Amino acid sequence: MQAEIISIDVEILDKLNKAYVDSVQKSDVRWFDEHLSEDFLNSSPDGSIVDRAGFLAQIARSAELPHAAYPTYFVHLVLVFFLLAYSPYSKFAHVFYRPAAMLIARYREARSRAAGDIRAAGGVRAAA
Repeated sequence: MQAEIISIDVEILDKLNKAYVDSVQKSDVRWFDEHLSEDFLNSSPDGSIVDRAGFLAQIARSAELPHAAYPTYFVHLVLVFFLLAYSPYSKFAHVFYRPAAMLIARYREARSRAAGDIRAAGGVRAAA
């Protein structure tokens, strides 16, 4: 029973692998569009990471299909724009907001301490 399941899984993986290799050689954007998940990420040899739309744009561009590459690239750019436009309102904005708030608080504290030193010395700054 388990051997049958394993052999069926191997057959499915073999078919998927052959279809993948064929689609890479033919730059078949349609196959990738049908089989890639929505949260797909691809890491390139140069270390860059692209999302599904960017990957499909790369495949279409390598196939020299401008009628497929340009709309896909446009969709990719629009998605990246919205990612950047909405980032200040996302939870990831705290990566920047929290350190900025801490720096501002530290600056205000130092400024109020300096103002307190000036008041204590009667208008002349006290020696530190």
